Amino acid sequence: MRVVRLRSTQISRRTRGRWWPPGGRCLRLLPLLCIFIIIAALGILAISEMSLVQRRVVSPVVGGGAASRIMPGRVQHPPQSSHSHQIQTSNTVFKIEPLLRRNAPSVELSAQVAINAVRASFIADIITREGNITWVKEQLTSKQTCQQQPDDCPKVPPKLYGAKNVSSSPLQLSESMLRTLVGPVEMGGKWSPPECSARHSIAIVIPYRDRWEQLLTLLYHLHPLLQRQQLKYRIFLVEQVGNDTFNKGVLMNAGFLTALKYNPAPGVIYHCFVFHDVDMIPEDDRNMYSCPQQPRHMSVAVNELDYKLPYRQLVGGVFAIKTEHFFKVNGYSNLYWGWGGEDDDMGYRVEHVLSAISRPPEWIARYTMIKHKKRKPLAWKVKVKLLRTSWRRYRLDGLNTVQYQLLELKDYPLYTRILIDVGHPPHNIRVLQQEQDEQSKKTD
Repeated sequence: MRVVRLRSTQISRRTRGRWWPPGGRCLRLLPLLCIFIIIAALGILAISEMSLVQRRVVSPVVGGGAASRIMPGRVQHPPQSSHSHQIQTSNTVFKIEPLLRRNAPSVELSAQVAINAVRASFIADIITREGNITWVKEQLTSKQTCQQQPDDCPKVPPKLYGAKNVSSSPLQLSESMLRTLVGPVEMGGKWSPPECSARHSIAIVIPYRDRWEQLLTLLYHLHPLLQRQQLKYRIFLVEQVGNDTFNKGVLMNAGFLTALKYNPAPGVIYHCFVFHDVDMIPEDDRNMYSCPQQPRHMSVAVNELDYKLPYRQLVGGVFAIKTEHFFKVNGYSNLYWGWGGEDDDMGYRVEHVLSAISRPPEWIARYTMIKHKKRKPLAWKVKVKLLRTSWRRYRLDGLNTVQYQLLELKDYPLYTRILIDVGHPPHNIRVLQQEQDEQSKKTD
């Protein structure tokens, strides 16, 4: 038996150092390292957010057209000129909170109140008519001939002919000449197909002021198109009185609430609404103005934008939406005084509340914009802040808070005129608008 003696009683442990995990100091320092990384990331995020707030400016609209609108989610800077360093930027801050009614009725309650008012007017109308002996006889006659009612119109209208060339210059027409050209239209600009029962009943709402030639041009193209599509429709012209700042959102909300009082059939309200700019002329009658399942942006390709869609949230120009959906998004915002912004605000509302915007193919949804003088744009400080808060304040700004004065409601041969007074812009918006006008004059 061989005995082996060790020279030293200490056994070397070089295979594992004191920093080797899991028992070393490295694992003990790991939580501190994670905390340090988190603190550094939060610091970088805070610095970047501060710089974004400081640079949150948008260039004033130059020229016109939808291409000069604010691109949602994108920060733009005002153009630099040779003497721009001499112009000092105003420190005036736009605050939205004073313009919002915190005690505004809920969206659902205001919608129910509007519907109840419509139903009450229907019942009152029926009671009034029942006292008319002539009306009672007509109803009895119609019941006797109910078996002769026409069938539903075909899903695909047979008289459509597709694309056509449209001039961007307004037509030189008189109103009497236009009545002859558009065919048989009932008083108030309403029509229904005589050979079949229309599948859709729509109201066309046109916000308007001082564009008579463009209006006649649009009616010249629009009436025949809607008739070829075999729709039951009525055209409402919502006109703002006076020369004060234009408010397109209030006009469209007022047109919607007023048009609800007109029943296309006894006890029936319009299935959907089409909000139509007066300068947008359709080029293809296959672009259906019927009621969509989802809100539909119809003017996808416009000649002034090279027939391309500039950005995803755009719903300006021509926009179709069901009546129930318009109540859900609480209509248009009432805070956009001046040109631009209210349509993009609606795009954000639709995406937030209804999730999606539908669009026809670009080769069908083509429009020509009539040449016209652009309106004064909304101050960029106001527009940016409103767009960034659109989905957060939609329940406090819209149909439930719209204020206007109805001055005239009258039927004309080709349209129903709704003349309203929208009031004056709030003081802070007026001040910012004046400051922007002064700065633009200095840069010219």
